[in-house]
Amino acid sequence: MPEQWPKPGDELGAILWSYAALLHLEIPARVVFHPDGYKGDADWLIEQFENKNYIGLPLLTWMGFCKNDENQPGATTFPKLEKWLR
Repeated sequence: MPEQWPKPGDELGAILWSYAALLHLEIPARVVFHPDGYKGDADWLIEQFENKNYIGLPLLTWMGFCKNDENQPGATTFPKLEKWLR
């Protein structure tokens, strides 16, 4: 049986990547996280991200999109990404 792709964690990473992209491009969160998407959880996702509860962050860090902040133990450079493509 072939390996499942994308994996469930990949979706969380892609959603958080989208949030970093909209911040970088200065696009309102509601443009990307619209009411008809994200299985009805768009408002919840926006609330989490605006409160710095970055769901999927360990995955983005592991993939090298952002790195641990040397000046603050336990913190990362997110939402500033080190790279945009995997």
